[in-house]
Amino acid sequence: MYELPTYGRASAEIRTLAKNRGFLLPMSFPHEARGECAEELRTLYFSSFAPGDETITNAIKIITGVHGIEGHPGHRLLCRILEEKLYLELPKGTGLILVHLVNPFGFSCRQRVDQYNVDPNRGCFDLTRPENNYYEAIRALVEPKDLNRDSLAALKEMAADRMRFRAAVSGQWQSRSGIFFGGKTTCVSGAHLRKACQEPLFAQLERVVAIDFHTGMGNDGEATILSPLPSNKGAAADRTRAIFGERVNFINTDESIVVGVNGDHLSAMSRWLPSSCQYTGIGLEMGTAIPKEESFPAIVAKNWLTHHPEKVGEVDPGIVQEQEEAFCKTFAPVWDAAWMQKCHEALQGLWQSSIKALS
Repeated sequence: MYELPTYGRASAEIRTLAKNRGFLLPMSFPHEARGECAEELRTLYFSSFAPGDETITNAIKIITGVHGIEGHPGHRLLCRILEEKLYLELPKGTGLILVHLVNPFGFSCRQRVDQYNVDPNRGCFDLTRPENNYYEAIRALVEPKDLNRDSLAALKEMAADRMRFRAAVSGQWQSRSGIFFGGKTTCVSGAHLRKACQEPLFAQLERVVAIDFHTGMGNDGEATILSPLPSNKGAAADRTRAIFGERVNFINTDESIVVGVNGDHLSAMSRWLPSSCQYTGIGLEMGTAIPKEESFPAIVAKNWLTHHPEKVGEVDPGIVQEQEEAFCKTFAPVWDAAWMQKCHEALQGLWQSSIKALS
């Protein structure tokens, strides 16, 4: 049930499909790290149009695998777009860009983070980083000395405490071995994103709508639409609502039901795309069957097991198996056909809204 495809298999599948559908591969960013099977890892940008094609002035960009393991359902969604030729619905003058696995290391090794333990959705900065002054107060809980029933119970209790939970997941930049670490410099995938935004593929575009696919937060099979804008007022917020409706959750406002983040990909794109480009970016977050009171301890356990290989043998094997399964079920339940169908339907709804806006 929990076997996931290798990076090599997924990469070969998407490359073949894209080529057979006439898509180009204008950008391919190599990663220094190797995959679990020692394979070369790359972030792939497929496009329905050639860089510099002046007949294309608008584009829809679909992003997968920012949090590596979440790229498993993301990969399947991209394949389905190509298999079903949904791109044929695009209006004249609008192209499609598919980003396959922003964080291929996490995909290959079934992690959310990259090879440096950096969360790529907390590590896209220019020069300055915010401070999470609350992280030190919870550090002993989220970086426990030992992994056992007591430490997991404390984490479950913490997940129900909104203030402490927010402090844990919003991002931190001081502890390299901690959870939701944003790095000390721009992360690997952030550097790739900045370079991509400066390439000819985006140079002629007047409007870009980006949809960033994520999993793990919310009720099972329910979609939450997220905007990283700093305010729910102003032209950009009005445009986002006009395209995607009143369901949009502006995560960095006081009214948000979702914890805000710093250093995310969508916000970075607004800074790094050409200033002449009108950009609208949203996240599509698909909930799974695992509530946060179980998924949060699984995130901490995964991090602990990664950073304490010498102590894994001291942990109850039942705990290791339980937490690994909870982690996988939270972020990549691709064996659940009904759940995958809901992901496809949610993405298709946003796809149709984007097409309408760009027509």
